[in-house]
Amino acid sequence: MKQKVIFTFTFVFIVLKSHGQGDALMNMAMEHFGKPEARSVWWLKDFKGYFDQNHAIRMVLATDNNAFKGAYEYLSSGEKFYLDGNYDGEQIVLVESDSLGRTTGIFKGDMNDEAFYAEWSDPKNIAAVPVFLTTESQTVNPCGNLGWAHHFAVKGQDSIKKISVWKYEEEINVQLFYPSTQMLLQMECLDDQCYQLNQNNADIDEESHWHIDLEKKIMVNIVDQRETLYNLKSTKSLYFDCASYMDFDDKFSMVYPISSSEKFNTWILANWAEKYGSSGKSIHKQQNNYSVSDRVSHEEYGNVHLDFFNDKMISGIFILQSSKYAEATELPFAYNFDREKEIAIAEIFLPGNDVAVLIEQMVAGLKNERGDGDEFARFQAKEYRLVSISWEGLVCRTPFSTIYGQDKVIVAKDKLKPYLKKNAVPIW
Repeated sequence: MKQKVIFTFTFVFIVLKSHGQGDALMNMAMEHFGKPEARSVWWLKDFKGYFDQNHAIRMVLATDNNAFKGAYEYLSSGEKFYLDGNYDGEQIVLVESDSLGRTTGIFKGDMNDEAFYAEWSDPKNIAAVPVFLTTESQTVNPCGNLGWAHHFAVKGQDSIKKISVWKYEEEINVQLFYPSTQMLLQMECLDDQCYQLNQNNADIDEESHWHIDLEKKIMVNIVDQRETLYNLKSTKSLYFDCASYMDFDDKFSMVYPISSSEKFNTWILANWAEKYGSSGKSIHKQQNNYSVSDRVSHEEYGNVHLDFFNDKMISGIFILQSSKYAEATELPFAYNFDREKEIAIAEIFLPGNDVAVLIEQMVAGLKNERGDGDEFARFQAKEYRLVSISWEGLVCRTPFSTIYGQDKVIVAKDKLKPYLKKNAVPIW
């Protein structure tokens, strides 16, 4: 036991010395513990990790083998809270409190020498979110393992010349490009890194089946138990990054694509992250301005759905959801990598066309073709006003409804061509 006390004393001393008096969180935690004699402290842990997978936090926690005390902060805002707790025989319970001494949350979880796995809940036990902290260097990506997109040139025995592969959260799509047509496949991951992709819901009796190895850069097509091998050469890639912010009442994160194009990244940040990602940042939140019931009462999340990606263009829709509003903010987008500029839908049409009326008429025609089988008959053609671009044509969506859902139709590019400027859309 004596050796353990000496070791513990040395560990605490090193932590305090390394952080120094300028470490506000360490000083806050030790002051809250009461600055005991080092021999009475079994250990002092300096954790870093993520709250709800998106929000970076730091926690300093100490124990005398009886009580736990400490403090933690959200790194994006600097908002800090005190911690008091114990081991109840099954798990560690830490009560979170603010500068006024009010109980503002509860952590419950398991801890070992390197990590703390817990669940945080608000005082009313309405919200419950996962928390993972470790004393080691973090390998977890902010906002989770969101995804990526790759475009490849293809070398093989048939007419496939290019493919695009993109993963966002659990959804994985592969688009095969032939000289005059294309095919969209849904895929699934076969390994943790998602290097091995297999065609989803494939039946062994189907005519064709696809497999992709992103690490080896090969693709295999199996037809009647015969394999055709394709070699892939990367021509364009991007990944999904995120910005996050959290304070007393506000929890916000935004996902956006980042590529090797600096101009594209500047455009993304200016039009999305800086324009819509200012939640909670304009005024630093003070804890005594809010009641405990306000704790994490405002949540916003921005994500992106891709309709198309290759070396020439990216398009899709950006979606911002807020607990303050019943409806989401939805922003279609398209970007030309060759010209390094946004593609505005109105600008791809020849002068003299009323673009909104033209699209509405074409959507109305497509809905009429559905006849009695139109499960979204309640939506009028003018409501399909969220317009993006895909290989097939214009993707026209209705705003998302929590009651009725969301519908989309695709106006074929062949129907649009008489009204379009030449080469306005690089993939048509």
